[in-house]
Amino acid sequence: MLGTMYLFKKDYAKAQSYFEALSSSSEKLLRSGGRLLLAFIPLYQGRFEDALKVLDDGIAADRMEQFEGQTNAYKHFIKAGIYEEKKKWGL
Repeated sequence: MLGTMYLFKKDYAKAQSYFEALSSSSEKLLRSGGRLLLAFIPLYQGRFEDALKVLDDGIAADRMEQFEGQTNAYKHFIKAGIYEEKKKWGL
């Protein structure tokens, strides 16, 4: 929750530190969630290519850990949204 609050306040460094801590949790679900949230930092900054890279890295990490939970599905959903926006705006 704190990381998301810092994201909304545009304090991206603090948000990243919280999300990275989450992504190094001992639980797969929390790690996957942290990797998902890390993609929101470049996404909120309009850096779509960077967000796609973070999402791809998160998907690859989930695959290595054999994790197929809801947060993994969200990564694919957000990627689809980014591609749709890029198409809409001709990016």
